[in-house]
Amino acid sequence: MKAAHRFAEWLGVRESEVRMVLLSFGGAFLVMSFLVLARALREAAYLAVFDASTLPYVMGGVVVLGFPAAAAFSKALELVNPRRAMRSLTLVLAVAVAAIWPFLTGSPAAVVTFYLVTAVGTVLLTSGFWLVVSEMLVVREAKRLFGLISAGGTLGILVTGLAVGATVPHVDPSLLVPGLVFLLLASAGLNEFVP
Repeated sequence: MKAAHRFAEWLGVRESEVRMVLLSFGGAFLVMSFLVLARALREAAYLAVFDASTLPYVMGGVVVLGFPAAAAFSKALELVNPRRAMRSLTLVLAVAVAAIWPFLTGSPAAVVTFYLVTAVGTVLLTSGFWLVVSEMLVVREAKRLFGLISAGGTLGILVTGLAVGATVPHVDPSLLVPGLVFLLLASAGLNEFVP
């Protein structure tokens, strides 16, 4: 028996599930990496322009925009396949972040827009990811595999958090925005290979 098969067996992953678990693990890694990087960049960009005492107002804006965005995403999930809705959300979010990036350093309005887009986008992206994963598994499989898939997210938080901590003191944070776009495009691409 190959070492990879033995390892999968040790993890409780059946041979027919290996591909789906690996792709879901990778998807969780990318989604949580986006969450960590987006939060670090939006906070850095916002606090470079605005006083920290104004943070409750922009967070209130996230809540106000979050409700209609969640309602629209929920409606999209009813109308189309959840994987297709996730792909569309991911691509729209990537385009929005890329469009805001050139204006991020010179425009307070762009900073607020970036904050709102990434914060609301993160909520939709993480919930959509778990919805897609849960649709691929029956309850018994989910109980057995969700912990392993979640480990991909934990690894994404760890790796990205350490990378951001090591990079931001030496680089202008706005230069890391293309990393957000890359994570979104990689997540959309990975979605295409999920069975």
